[in-house]
Amino acid sequence: MVRKQNKSRCAPVTVQELQEHSKNFEQGIVKVTDGVYAAIGYGLANSILLEGPTGTVIVDTMESRESAIPVKQAFDQITSKPLEAVIYTHFHDDHIGGTKVFTEGQDVDIYASAETVEQLNEVALLSAIRSVRSQRMFGTNVPEKAFINSGIGPFLNIDSSSTIDFQLPTKVFSDDIEIEAGGLTLQLLQAPGEATGEIVVYLPEKGVLISADDYYYTFPNIYTIRGTKYRSPLVWSDTMEKMRRLEAEYLVPLHTMPVYGKENIDQVLSNYRDALRFVHDQTVKGMNQGMLSDQLVEFVQLPPHLANVPYLKEFYGTTKWGVKNVFNGLLGWFDGNSTELCPLSLSERAMRIANMAGGPQRLLEEATIAYAIHDYQWVLELSDLLYQFPNYQQQAKQLKANALWQLGLQQGNANARNYYLTQALEITGKVSLPDTPNALSRLLTLEMDTIFKLLGIQLNASRSEKVMTAMKVEFCDEGYFYTVNVRKGVAISVPYELDDTQIEICATPNAWKLLVTGLLPPRLALLSKRVTIEKGTEEQFLQFLSLFDFPFDLSELDLKDILT
Repeated sequence: MVRKQNKSRCAPVTVQELQEHSKNFEQGIVKVTDGVYAAIGYGLANSILLEGPTGTVIVDTMESRESAIPVKQAFDQITSKPLEAVIYTHFHDDHIGGTKVFTEGQDVDIYASAETVEQLNEVALLSAIRSVRSQRMFGTNVPEKAFINSGIGPFLNIDSSSTIDFQLPTKVFSDDIEIEAGGLTLQLLQAPGEATGEIVVYLPEKGVLISADDYYYTFPNIYTIRGTKYRSPLVWSDTMEKMRRLEAEYLVPLHTMPVYGKENIDQVLSNYRDALRFVHDQTVKGMNQGMLSDQLVEFVQLPPHLANVPYLKEFYGTTKWGVKNVFNGLLGWFDGNSTELCPLSLSERAMRIANMAGGPQRLLEEATIAYAIHDYQWVLELSDLLYQFPNYQQQAKQLKANALWQLGLQQGNANARNYYLTQALEITGKVSLPDTPNALSRLLTLEMDTIFKLLGIQLNASRSEKVMTAMKVEFCDEGYFYTVNVRKGVAISVPYELDDTQIEICATPNAWKLLVTGLLPPRLALLSKRVTIEKGTEEQFLQFLSLFDFPFDLSELDLKDILT
């Protein structure tokens, strides 16, 4: 039997095209027009310097202290005027992690949409898995010989040694507003797109439109494989029309290079708008015809006049992922096929397919043949089945890792490429995720409601399945408190007192945040008096915390080890 060898199923772009795409974010400071400068290629995102008669404004601050420092140094060569404002276009980490480098302890207004603040707290609940999947998607652990770029930037400059120098916004708004800063008039316009809380910045006197992540030189990332809430291409396309109607002379994205000329910008934004609307409308059309998700990705194909436009090449987002996002966002996970309502478990399915094939040995033989003829996707699917048999797990892992690596090397879509390659390295033990950066400043800015929700996520359900207990946490100097109520596998935190609290403690807000995220051992918290026990005993306090999964072992924690 002759089998068709697989080519890249993710996106219709080549590795050579992805290599050429790197030219769109070569490192340097680009002078867009008088008083407008874009720092490109210093990290995943750009940072924009706006120089006015009396001072400066920074739009987005890079992803980390390490990426922001060279940008700040470059901007200082342009002007020594004082910083008067910082603007966050949205909440994504690569746009807000270097703020303190620019503010340097000054009392500077920081503007952001109200939804940006909400999203910063919301995403904290998924910070662990988002960190893992982001590292895969952006290729932070892919060796240099295999890494090309991150699709919208040269690389993500965050690793375990990075420092996140984030500051909370001081000026939050929910509508379009106009501000004066640095002697400049700036319109901050609500512009939901890649993020629902996104804003764009328009300088009417200069005809400059800073487009945030609503436009960059690649197909829009309607769905990001690191995971996200629903991104509506319908809403996003409306934003593109709002931007187009400004008739800007200069379009400055927060990824990739600026676009120049009113007519050219009008064409670019129109095509971007049309591509987003096409994906939405044609997907919904197919859904109303009863098509399943897998059928829709074949049905919705961008027309040539859009698919062949250079800035709509699928280096970052893809049409297929966008289609699946629309389906799931509008109808949810169930695609309408009753087979998927209560399917067999993977292990049972593997056993039945292996029996049909003649046993797991036959699956191994088929996977080996598939790899030899470069049928890598089939190798992945067979190795997932094969892994369900303990005696074949090692062979399955090696086959899958090899197939992932080969598939990754074929990809012209940066997200897919980096994800394949990173998972190959993980399976073979060459990379261990997560490799979390120093994000202390982000942690300390989280709202206390979010901190207590994080605590609930850390509860060990089996360890607490028979436990009914409660602890009052009072922030004595702040004048408020919460009660954590553990109820047989569930932890409910409420901002009021319960009648049957067995333990009561007093803590500083920062100490509590560090404690429940594993950065401050509980005995050290007690010893330093940042946490004091007002009711109950130290043993009861430690037993309560032992119901949660912290990175340290509370039962064997030695005070001597902590102090050293």
